Amino acid sequence: MTKTRQLLVVGKQPETGEVLKAVLEREQTEVTSVRTWRQLDRQSMRPDGTVLVVHGDQDLPEHPDADPLRKLPRVVIGRARVNQSCESDVDFASRQNGVALTSLSNDSAEDGSQSECCLDELFEYRDLFNAIETLWNRAG
Repeated sequence: MTKTRQLLVVGKQPETGEVLKAVLEREQTEVTSVRTWRQLDRQSMRPDGTVLVVHGDQDLPEHPDADPLRKLPRVVIGRARVNQSCESDVDFASRQNGVALTSLSNDSAEDGSQSECCLDELFEYRDLFNAIETLWNRAG
């Protein structure tokens, strides 16, 4: 059976990547965890079925090498959005726990839109898994 989904985890907290890898690799998901975005092999990224998980302190810079990453649906940990609508499959309890899912305009994306979920710095892994699944479901 081939792995159909890909998860890229960028952040200085290795525990996040370890937990995601332990759970999701059993579900035929390829999980790659690195400390900085520059360590990612952008050649092996698949545009379909890939979600990026990034800690807020690892924001993607305005750099040409980071362009493919900016086009990916992503979960941002530690940068909760304020005053933005939350339209998703994420349940009401998750919204109350600091999850915000928004559609962002992105002119460089092929379809003109991109999805981003934001979680508080202190989050429940259940909410992280729900946000990742929501983004995969949106990507089709």
